[in-house]
Formats: sequence, C-alpha cells, structure tokens
Amino acid sequence: MEIKNRETLKKRILYLGIFYGVILLYITVSLIIHFAAESHLCPFKAVFDITCPMCGMSRAAFYLVQFKFKLAFQMHPLIFIMPILAVLLGYLYIFKNKNLFINIYVIIGLVLLFTTVYVLRITLNCLPE
Repeated sequence: MEIKNRETLKKRILYLGIFYGVILLYITVSLIIHFAAESHLCPFKAVFDITCPMCGMSRAAFYLVQFKFKLAFQMHPLIFIMPILAVLLGYLYIFKNKNLFINIYVIIGLVLLFTTVYVLRITLNCLPE
C-alpha cells in the first residue's frame, strides 16, 4: 500500500470522488425524472425504442440503498456486482496505481457479462418497464 507522493494520493482520491459523484448525480436525476414524470432518461430507449442492457440499473441502485434486495435483483440482476466493482476499481486505482478503467480486458469482460444477461432477460421476457 505504498503511495510515493501524498499529493498523488490526494489527486487520485479527488478524481475518483468526482467520477463517483457524477455517477451518483446521474442516478439521482434519472430517478427523479422516472418517478416524478414517469418517463425514461435512457437515450438508447429514446433512439431505438427498445430497452438497453443497463435497463433497470438506476432503479435497482435505488432499491439497493433501501435494502430492498429482491426488488433490486428484479430490476437488474447485475446490481450486486456494481458496488463490489466500484470499490475494487477505486482501491486498485488509489493504492495500487492501476487504472483498470481503461483496461481492455475489464471492458470486454463487462460488455460480455452485460450482453449475456441482456439476451437472457429478453429471452425470458423479464425486462423492467
């Protein structure tokens, strides 16, 4: 757990805080629009008129922070790996100096995982509306 420079550590924590803050802001705005106006913020659905592989992830995060795990899983089954992935990537970025945000293997793995779950959800007709 060696950091060569305290300024580097502070800088990395700041960047990670900004990154997670933007994600939290998007989820908050998305939920407000969805529940208040009963419309979708998803650009994929707006353009193609079909649900995207991430469909239900914002609502699943909303239910997850309320400890409604069954509803969170129903909205998106991969919601439980997202906090683990966020903590793992943050830890590796700050303390191990590894930027896995741009690692091609991580990206390919996540794309394959989400695509597989998406195809299963379409096949089983269990996408949230």
